[in-house]
Amino acid sequence: MSSYYQYGFNLISTFGPINYLTKNFIMIKRFTKTYLLALTFLFCANVNAQIFDEDFDGGLPMDWTVSQMDGSTVNASSNWIYSTTGPQGAFSIGAITSTTAANGFMLFDSDLNCDGPQDVWLISPSFDATAFDDVVVSFEHYYRRFNDQIFLEVSIDGGTTWEEIELYPDLVNNDFAGATNPTVSNTPISNIAANQPDVMIAFRFFSNEGCAYSWQIDDINVTDVDPTPLFDMRTNTNFFAIPPSINTPGSQVDEIGFLCDIENIGQLDATGVNLNMTITNNGTGVEVHNQDLDYGTVPAGFIDENRIFPDRYTPPSDENVVYDAVYSVSMDSTDLAPGNNQIAFQFAVSDSVFAKEFNITTAGGPPGTDVVSWTLANHYYVPNGDDFVCSSVLFTIGNADVSAGGNINVYLYEWEDINDDGIAQSGERDGTVGGLIVANSSYLIQSTDTDVQLVLENWNPSPDDQVRLKDDTHYILSVETSPPGGATEYVTISGDGAWDYTAMTFLNDSLDIPRYGSFWNTSEIGTNADLTQVIYAPRIRMHVTPEVVVSVDNQLAEENIVNVFPNPVRDEMNLELDFVESFDEVNIKITDMAGKEILVQNLSNVDQQTTQINTSNFVQGTYTLQVITPDGVRTKRFVVAK
Repeated sequence: MSSYYQYGFNLISTFGPINYLTKNFIMIKRFTKTYLLALTFLFCANVNAQIFDEDFDGGLPMDWTVSQMDGSTVNASSNWIYSTTGPQGAFSIGAITSTTAANGFMLFDSDLNCDGPQDVWLISPSFDATAFDDVVVSFEHYYRRFNDQIFLEVSIDGGTTWEEIELYPDLVNNDFAGATNPTVSNTPISNIAANQPDVMIAFRFFSNEGCAYSWQIDDINVTDVDPTPLFDMRTNTNFFAIPPSINTPGSQVDEIGFLCDIENIGQLDATGVNLNMTITNNGTGVEVHNQDLDYGTVPAGFIDENRIFPDRYTPPSDENVVYDAVYSVSMDSTDLAPGNNQIAFQFAVSDSVFAKEFNITTAGGPPGTDVVSWTLANHYYVPNGDDFVCSSVLFTIGNADVSAGGNINVYLYEWEDINDDGIAQSGERDGTVGGLIVANSSYLIQSTDTDVQLVLENWNPSPDDQVRLKDDTHYILSVETSPPGGATEYVTISGDGAWDYTAMTFLNDSLDIPRYGSFWNTSEIGTNADLTQVIYAPRIRMHVTPEVVVSVDNQLAEENIVNVFPNPVRDEMNLELDFVESFDEVNIKITDMAGKEILVQNLSNVDQQTTQINTSNFVQGTYTLQVITPDGVRTKRFVVAK
């Protein structure tokens, strides 16, 4: 893949923008002690002296200061603030869970203040380090990068001059500073502050652009010993591969590849490092897959990236099975902080549902606050499309109470990535240079809507109106939103910000097996819009079921009209019949997706009429309706929503 393009993404509660960058091997240079000194450290680690500490109990202490050095407009969110609730911007990463979070912490919420450059300092009072040859600043924090830098600034002359130490210089956009919330940062400042009587430290957040995420800081301790464990390997939660879809129909199971970055965050080199991937059937407890990657020695401070496991795994086609997957790192020495050694996740094989999420944790929208039309989409690869159809689609509206009267357009496209750039360009899915518009539907938002399920209408009409799929085909299922007139908010689409398909995409692209997560366009909608990748898992689901076989020789002629409305239906459906000639008898048959008959009804002397069918006792789902006449059969699909 030659390039990717991603942009900032507004989430109401968690996660945000993506800027996919090719990852490179990174060596962080650190001083490595001899084993003799390491043993001395081990025995002396518990007798370190406290030089200075602060936990922000109840607010910003009187002897601390906050400074806004960017020259921008001063407002409630343009500087460091005391908080107990965490970030409030649309790209919130959630509140820090530090040791003393209950009594408050300090926060700079970059995302809440998107007015240009940001250069804000949280400055400590002076403390005396005269008696100490070693000075180490430790603090708990929670931070994610997006076009910004963070620094620990140190002064030994009362704040007249400062020496900066950039923290986490190798992070790329959307990386977290650590694999856990909170992350503990330990920064030696001995070369500046040792034996100095007038030491000050400052936490500096800098961005030329603003609109980043946030930085939260708590539980600061300045001591004379580095508390970093000697041996500490971790799996990095900011880059690990998951299946192409977290929920896949049994008829469409696909190969899964594995990759997980690991990092040595201990003080000493780690030997005999191994990364294991294990998959277990959640229902039976039976292990179904297990493989290892041997890393040998991983130097202290080194991130070992982008190693792909040699074997791929294809789950059985058994339906309604949940699998537990675990990446686990180990080494020869005893890991002194084992809590970060594993990453666990689940995926499932369903009866008919393609999905990128299990649960809804948030609602997403375009960047900024403008009331605009915009699009979200999911990519689904169908390996076995012949004899299967897209029976219905489902999406979830996050703010229907204020979006009622707005419009949703749903499109299903075949997509061919002609120029191999990972962008679902309009011409690659509308038939201009490749792809095809397969089906679509429109929906008027109601104030009580959450989950909305629709049957799509074919762009290439067939007598039975089924949206047939193809083998070995990439599909884009897009939801285009338009707010109602006079709206003060854009339409949000609910989903889960926790699922990140970036590593999966990178892995499969490396092997020339293209698979993708989600896409969007923030400025225009419709078939002319290009869709770029985004880190977010919207609830935009595709239901794949076997086609209903209807004899080609027994199709009712097209000039005979059969319509069902509304679709989706709740308590009562209207069946409109308009035949070119009168039929003495017409049979109506409704079946569910398993083929079970739900309703059979006979009509007499029918030429032009609308019949009401009570669906109040139908369970939510997709149904097939057949209108059987002496001259042929017409098949329709409809959705019952509750």
